[in-house]
Amino acid sequence: MLNYFTFISIFQLLLTYLIIKKVKKLNIKIFLDNDFSKPQSFHHKSTVRLGGFIIFFSLLFFFYVKNFTYKNILLVSFFFFIGAFSDCFTKQNPFFKFILMLGGCFAIVFFLNLEIPNTQISILNKVLKRDTLIMTTFIVICFLFVVNGANFIDGFNGLLLIHYILILCLFAYINSKNPESSGLFDLCFFLILSATLLLWFNFPKAKVFLGDNGSYLIGSIISLIAIDTSIYNPNIPPFLIACIVFYLFFEVFFSFFRKIFSNLNPFYPDNKHMHMLIFRLINKKFDKYKSNYLVTIFFNTFYIFTILPIFFSLNDNFYIIYFFFLPCIYILTYFILYKKVFIN
Repeated sequence: MLNYFTFISIFQLLLTYLIIKKVKKLNIKIFLDNDFSKPQSFHHKSTVRLGGFIIFFSLLFFFYVKNFTYKNILLVSFFFFIGAFSDCFTKQNPFFKFILMLGGCFAIVFFLNLEIPNTQISILNKVLKRDTLIMTTFIVICFLFVVNGANFIDGFNGLLLIHYILILCLFAYINSKNPESSGLFDLCFFLILSATLLLWFNFPKAKVFLGDNGSYLIGSIISLIAIDTSIYNPNIPPFLIACIVFYLFFEVFFSFFRKIFSNLNPFYPDNKHMHMLIFRLINKKFDKYKSNYLVTIFFNTFYIFTILPIFFSLNDNFYIIYFFFLPCIYILTYFILYKKVFIN
């Protein structure tokens, strides 16, 4: 197995180096992030935004070398290409992009007949199993929340990639306990390796950005692995898995209503996400470059501390309670940060 990973690692390193060098040399503007005016922009040099391409083609190469049949690659590919479309045509209407994502995701999930076997809530289980359309709609909503959540926290060097690696490590740990999910463990292991190699080009200084192609791809991969982990490990409480991906889900939900209450269009970006408030606070003491990577460290450290309790309980009901307790932690933290940045 290590021989495969060594071979693929060399392939990815060469691919990353060649993409960065060629795009900059040829000045292919469609693949360069030159927009320094975006609310979520903190860079001041043209940067290649093809991190998703590197992950995607490394993933395809992994499937080929390992002869790994993974039917859900269709759904991952869909979100990757939607992200690539978004990167190439940055001025498209966000609502149009959302409708495109909704329609395409719905069609593919329905076609693949994806199911969540257990939600740990008996009433919800009965509702979902009553009709295929209800199950499909539920899964699509989960996908869109996690995929867009990944896109929301992208923008700082290493922020999403490290968060992605942490989530994959947790899923790898869960799947390592079960021989039946060894293939899923191998996939998690490879994705951790792939993301770590890319991180070298993205943190602390960024030679390559993930772009929407990367953030959408990462969000869809996390969603699929979460579903498959639940399927292959029926002994694992579903709410434990939900807690692992909680922040990506919550960020979209919270931001949507925060913008509505602020009389803002919920489909357009702003600069008041929690990680951006952390940046503003840190930036009062440190320069912009140092503040950028300190946000990544603080944010993901905060995530680790909030997620640790889920590995110290044997009571299934604890995970349900903790899942609904997590919003209290994040909302309280958010308003403390907001007060320090805008009121103090």
